[in-house]
Amino acid sequence: AGLMELRIADCRGVTAGATLDHVPALRMLQSHSTGLAPGVLAACRARGCVVPAAGVLRDHWYNLTSLALLADGRLATGGLKGRVRVWDVAVSRDEELDWRWVSALAALRDGRRLATAGDGRVEVWDVGVVLPVRTASVGCNVRALAGLRDGRLAAGCDSGAVLIIDIDAGTVAATLGGHTSNVVALAALPDGALATGSWDKRVRVWNVGARTCVATLDGHSGWVLALAVLADGRLASGSRDCTVRLWDVGTRTCVGVLTGHTHDVTALAALLDGRLVSGSRDSSVRVWDTRPATAAAASRAVGAVPMAVLAHGIFYPPALLQLLDGRLAAVGHAVHLLHVPPPAPLTSAE
Repeated sequence: AGLMELRIADCRGVTAGATLDHVPALRMLQSHSTGLAPGVLAACRARGCVVPAAGVLRDHWYNLTSLALLADGRLATGGLKGRVRVWDVAVSRDEELDWRWVSALAALRDGRRLATAGDGRVEVWDVGVVLPVRTASVGCNVRALAGLRDGRLAAGCDSGAVLIIDIDAGTVAATLGGHTSNVVALAALPDGALATGSWDKRVRVWNVGARTCVATLDGHSGWVLALAVLADGRLASGSRDCTVRLWDVGTRTCVGVLTGHTHDVTALAALLDGRLVSGSRDSSVRVWDTRPATAAAASRAVGAVPMAVLAHGIFYPPALLQLLDGRLAAVGHAVHLLHVPPPAPLTSAE
């Protein structure tokens, strides 16, 4: 009766009649991918229990790797052993696009096209069309994709190269060389620059038009596995060293180190309200209050950026993404949809 936190993630054997009436003190329920009825979850929330689970998109294949959000709110998912699927997340209905091995996805800036990478080529789809509208042979294993402001596509390769692809011509327009190992994370910056993260433990920033590296951000002691751009333009990088670093790209300086994860930080997502979400091989998804005022207050107090654990038990999330309705999509053995609690109000002192 005194139980306050319960974790039953991925427990699909829950009976249809199960309730939570016998745990009236429950305040935190981690229940993604269980069979608990929606009414049971609603009743738990009504009595003050935090229930992050907000749905699941389940498929018959595993090894999901990638997420991309289309302009109309649909969600694209891709994996190493299956199709690309495009989901209407409001009704959990999907459409198939591709049968091939998929290592990366990116929604293009026009809002209606989707790029997929795998098997040494990049394909561009007008979503809803049976066949790809463009194909570019790139000659490398692509680990990451990002749409650039000028309409071209950036691709990070196992060779350490970053390819700039003219998707209309279906050709590689430029190659950016500098990394010495796999490039597995890309992020387009607000000023048009491109940030790249690599197993060589470095983050590089590129002037794509000039084809030059304009900054090298050193500090991680492990592979850089994920990048995200915060709402205020700062860059976040997640690493195998279990930390997230925040960078002021303009001054080339690290302005914060977020600690707490106990294994590789494999995925990052910037929320529209200025916060940051991280996923790790420690099976947790965490929300960090990286809003500038909060971060500054934490720095003055010589404290940590406020953090809350959003979910436990999501194994090795390789991708996180905020949907248009505010929910968070987190890839595990399925796509888990999670409620993200609102940020704490900023105090006058902050």
